[in-house]
Amino acid sequence: MPFFKDFYEYAKRSSIIFGIFFNDIITFISYIISLGAYFITPGDIQMLFGVILGVIFSLKYRKPHQSPLLYGIFVGIMGTFLSAFTLSLFQMAYIMKLDLVIFIVYLFPAIIIGPLIGAIIGLIYKIKQKRTNNSSIDEDFYNSLEDE
Repeated sequence: MPFFKDFYEYAKRSSIIFGIFFNDIITFISYIISLGAYFITPGDIQMLFGVILGVIFSLKYRKPHQSPLLYGIFVGIMGTFLSAFTLSLFQMAYIMKLDLVIFIVYLFPAIIIGPLIGAIIGLIYKIKQKRTNNSSIDEDFYNSLEDE
């Protein structure tokens, strides 16, 4: 099992790339499992699920100096664009015809879902980061009073 442990450690170090990759893989697998079910446009539910898990993974293991809001939006956009491309290729292979319209149909939810969910999750992480920074400042202050 050292292969899986090494892979996981590498994924944590390259969290942005693997967040995008996990977004695509989770979207594709959930699309296959759900048999292409959708709410408004094809692939929207699956992209939503994939972008949530991909952005959470990338922000959980980001470096401290990286902005959670910017990286959340970046992973959301890139992951959903890659997912739109993958899902459209799957559909084109299924009907055995190359068609740009299929890609555009999957691109519409990607343009909306990716940045929006990435920004929301990034904002949540940014607020959590501010709270932990403020609480550590307060703890340092109270600890300095106890020492005197």
